[in-house]
Amino acid sequence: MGTLNREQRERAVLEWLKSYRHPEYLRFEASGELSLVVQDRAQQIEDQWQEESALIWDQATRKKNWGTEEGRREFQMSLDRSYRAILERLMPAHEMEGHPLEP
Repeated sequence: MGTLNREQRERAVLEWLKSYRHPEYLRFEASGELSLVVQDRAQQIEDQWQEESALIWDQATRKKNWGTEEGRREFQMSLDRSYRAILERLMPAHEMEGHPLEP
């Protein structure tokens, strides 16, 4: 899967807001807070990714198969799963009633 750079994360957050949180998108846009909300959510993604990828690296290097093709494949699969989970947690692809975004 690979990770998204800052610009890609911000674009993804903006599209997510437009598609899944449209009333909030309109409210943030009208109040001038949209850019701040987008940047904040994109930074949350990056921060969580840094923490989780460091843990995955630490766990992977302790395994006996580290340095092998199998170990590399497991490591990459763990990274991909983790990144997808972060995106789903911070940008769920469904409405979450009662969970408003705050700038």
